[in-house]
Amino acid sequence: MKSDVAKFVKLTSILAEMYNDDPKYCVDCFFNAYYQFKKKKVIDERSCDDPDLKKRIWDAVNLFKYLINEKKIHKDKAFHIAYRTHKVDRDLFTGVINAFRAFKSAKKTKFKDLY
Repeated sequence: MKSDVAKFVKLTSILAEMYNDDPKYCVDCFFNAYYQFKKKKVIDERSCDDPDLKKRIWDAVNLFKYLINEKKIHKDKAFHIAYRTHKVDRDLFTGVINAFRAFKSAKKTKFKDLY
């Protein structure tokens, strides 16, 4: 079994290859992976190891995104529909959505010098 250092070296060599081929696309993909990782971490933390709550949060997040992007419903209305439909606490859902927004802004701060 490879050590953590060997695994890290392998990952960075793959990332370097991708970056050499298309730097902007590589950074965008890397940010998307980072964003998904952070979203998962927030939901894992806030669900308090309750698999049912975790599923309901994910379902509410996905419905919220669908209502805004596909159905073009105003964010406030979509927010209320999502958390009520999936029976998620309003304050909990507010915290999750605000955390997601904060991570999105990381592209302008953490990733700004990579373009």
